[in-house]
Amino acid sequence: GEALKSVKEQLRDIPQRGVGYGILRYLSGAGDLSSRPEPAMVFNYYGQFDQAIAASKLFGFADESSGPWHSSRQRRRHVLEINSLIMDGRLEFECGYLPALHDEKTIQRFADEFLRALKEVIAHCQLPQAGGRTPSDFPLAKIEQASLDQLLTEQRDVEDIYALSPIQTLFFSANHGAAQPAFDQWHCTLNGKLQVAAFERAWNETIRRHTSLRSTVVSAGLREPLQLVHREVRLPWTTEDWRNIPVEQQRERWEALMQQDRTAPLNLAQAPAMRFKLVRISEDSWKFLWSVPALLLDGWSWPVVFRDASRLYAAFSKNTSPQLEPARPYRDYLEWLVKQTAEESSKFWQEQLAGFRKPTTLPGEAPESGDGERYAQYVVKLSAETTNALQTAARRLQVTLNTLVQGAWSLLLSRQSGEMDVVFGAAFSGRPTDLAGVESIVGPFTNNLPVRIGVNGEDTNGEFFRKIHHRLLELSAFQFTPLMEIQRSSEVPWRYRLFDSLIVFQNYLVDDSARRLGGDVEIADFSGPVHSTYPLLLLAEPGTALRLTLIYDRKSVSPKMVERWGRDLEIILELAPVFFDKRVAELQALLSPQAPQIAQPAPASAAQSQNFMPAQTAMEHSIASVWQKMFGLEQVNVEANFFELGGHSLLLVQMHSLLRETLNSEFPIVALFEHPTVRALARHLSEPVTSAVDTGEQMRDRAQRQKKALAQMRVPVKK
Repeated sequence: GEALKSVKEQLRDIPQRGVGYGILRYLSGAGDLSSRPEPAMVFNYYGQFDQAIAASKLFGFADESSGPWHSSRQRRRHVLEINSLIMDGRLEFECGYLPALHDEKTIQRFADEFLRALKEVIAHCQLPQAGGRTPSDFPLAKIEQASLDQLLTEQRDVEDIYALSPIQTLFFSANHGAAQPAFDQWHCTLNGKLQVAAFERAWNETIRRHTSLRSTVVSAGLREPLQLVHREVRLPWTTEDWRNIPVEQQRERWEALMQQDRTAPLNLAQAPAMRFKLVRISEDSWKFLWSVPALLLDGWSWPVVFRDASRLYAAFSKNTSPQLEPARPYRDYLEWLVKQTAEESSKFWQEQLAGFRKPTTLPGEAPESGDGERYAQYVVKLSAETTNALQTAARRLQVTLNTLVQGAWSLLLSRQSGEMDVVFGAAFSGRPTDLAGVESIVGPFTNNLPVRIGVNGEDTNGEFFRKIHHRLLELSAFQFTPLMEIQRSSEVPWRYRLFDSLIVFQNYLVDDSARRLGGDVEIADFSGPVHSTYPLLLLAEPGTALRLTLIYDRKSVSPKMVERWGRDLEIILELAPVFFDKRVAELQALLSPQAPQIAQPAPASAAQSQNFMPAQTAMEHSIASVWQKMFGLEQVNVEANFFELGGHSLLLVQMHSLLRETLNSEFPIVALFEHPTVRALARHLSEPVTSAVDTGEQMRDRAQRQKKALAQMRVPVKK
């Protein structure tokens, strides 16, 4: 069995079926291949030879021999030549040999042994335990045969295996890489006469249609995390009836249920990595909650999911067969991604970020201290009249409402930072336009890209917004570039993120079928998740009245500053339509004056100030040298925590890559979460694998460190 798998892998590993070998050996006239001796034996298999004329009534193979294939005077290139083919349902072999070297009995004995070996192979393949998948069956996954065998022993219903996409890798690293990830809660109210059986069946079929929703992620014992697509999954449903509970108590109980669900972990390594809750609150009204890891779904995917669920429900509730077009699997995007060349995108981002060396600061008063929710929010809701005026102005300038929002933030950021060259982040759909059917693919594509804007006070506001629109169009052509690759192409040190503020413009395409189940049940009060890992996130929700939500880290930004920014955004967007022909400086002059910058100690220096411990062992010195380079430090306290030093998800992934290269050792990224100090990681990597067994106390201590690190890296925000 091992021999068969080995031969299979070697054959599949040959590029383009070996055409390059012939060119290099026989046509190049130079190089190592052309000087090598011919092998003693050549084996040719011509396949099912008689299929060429199987349907012909005119031609058939003659019984008599066609004679020798080679002239007797030709110099043989191989001592033994075996040609094989299938004729009339029979496998035939012909051995060509040199009588001067071998007599007929020797060749007959060889042929008999060959036939006996072939029968042994056939007998082996007929055994119940024979067979098995090999790495070449999963070309998008980097996995060795031993690891694959172990994985498929534990997971027997695997349909496909592939690596994580770049955005999934960031989600994975930002969620401590454990089997219990942070997840999203998608919830709504269903108004109408809901048929529960048809509803559950519709969701079962929806999950079956989309491979990303049938996927799990495993990392234990692997060089890198992989996602497994399962053939079938059984969805976990919880259904309750609250009709006898007063309305006010229903609200309280629903909030309690949501909170309880948030604290109940999902196992990312166990299919399906999601759960459903359905609560009946009246005769014709239901509450629906779907909890699913963010690593499997993005904001642009949910309309596709709910549209499919709606159409399937319409069919099942009427006992008809659903008519849905095939859904493209997420792997199609990963295959497309592998084919992209990094050279062009790297050059683009180098040019875009040339000379930019540090993220644009968010100045202001000292942030709050104390406990409580780390993230807070401030809402600005423009009037319908102002929103309509903005949309009219956008059409006149031939730009989008998104452009106006990003332009407004650029003006405010420039005013408050005192810089004329600002960079902020913007969320792009990440879906390549040249991948046919990409709109129907469910999975995470969203990418946060740096947007660099030069603010020239002498430009008119109309010119300024048009320049931003042109810049966004340029970026969209390279929106698939992983954020890590963008930072690698920039001059910004890894200890910094490229930007401290992010704009998310929720322009999802939602048709009516995603707002109703069939034609009878209305989907109301729909609410999706909002997450932030940045000091400030600006969420823009278009509609009749444009709604802007400033979500901010209370440890980085003060509420007073956020309120000031909210008022300034409102001023810009209200006045922009009448200021298009005036200079940028005139509009900026109406904003709040620049606030003083509050000096704060760098996280790295603060985290190292107490009980400094230098590196002692060779392993500690090696790891510390990588930390020094990544954090820009002269020396590293081996007891300092990676996350308290200011480590973030991008830095974590880069650190993992550099450590593996420096130490010449393969270890999972999870190890950086489980051992977040130089000393702890050095001990972990130095000890034998067999002795790396934790006590209960050590496991609890590590879990607490992971929980603390996670709280610093990714915080969900109530919407």
